[in-house]
Amino acid sequence: MNRVSMTFACHVTESCIGSVASYVQTSPLWTP
Repeated sequence: MNRVSMTFACHVTESCIGSVASYVQTSPLWTP
């Protein structure tokens, strides 16, 4: 992969991780 596609994949991964993190924080999974 070239630099542009790697950067794009990095941004997509970061946004995906951010979405999952925010969903986990707002989801009631942490409550016993």
